[in-house]
Amino acid sequence: MIRILRTVLALEGLVISMQTYRQTRKLEERSEAGDLAASGAVALTPQGRLFNIPNGLTASAYFAVVALLSVTGLLDRSWVRKAAVTISWLSLGVSGFLVFSLLFVLRRNCPLCIRAHALNLALTLAVNARAGRLDPPAH
Repeated sequence: MIRILRTVLALEGLVISMQTYRQTRKLEERSEAGDLAASGAVALTPQGRLFNIPNGLTASAYFAVVALLSVTGLLDRSWVRKAAVTISWLSLGVSGFLVFSLLFVLRRNCPLCIRAHALNLALTLAVNARAGRLDPPAH
């Protein structure tokens, strides 16, 4: 059951992240054409990129890998699981930073962003769930 939940959450995250990335590309094009409204979009702020890679693209890669590992059952292998647990907690930390930045630094509303971060929280819990308990982050 947890395997199905992880897969569904990861696939939903992938869809949302791909939408975010497509919107970012369109906003970049509009901004370059001189559209001032597009220039102020959340996706085009410094918080909209991680290591100069759009957040939607980074998140798409993360969600795709988790979905693939979950569907194939590789996520249940010990060393893969340990790596996935660590990466999921790191991803949640980045999400926390981005939500804080969105709400308190940028002071903007981005329902798609909040939805993606909520999905990331749920996926982190699902990746860490095993035999009815949550595993602590790997050391």
